[in-house]
Amino acid sequence: MLRYRMKISVAILTLLASSISFAHDLVINNGRVMDPESAFDQIANIAIDAGQIVKIDGGAPKGDNTIDAAGLY
Repeated sequence: MLRYRMKISVAILTLLASSISFAHDLVINNGRVMDPESAFDQIANIAIDAGQIVKIDGGAPKGDNTIDAAGLY
């Protein structure tokens, strides 16, 4: 019975941990991103954590602070 309870507890904790959403320190939405080295040039969203760019994509990442850069270039 104790093993069964332990297995259930581990399963529940695993499910809870996987459902936690991660919010970045700063997200800049709809900014024009240009990288001459890779020829990347498009409107994208930028996620920043601890002063480092950690993600650039077209999705909508969650952030503690967000800036809408649409039309600001």
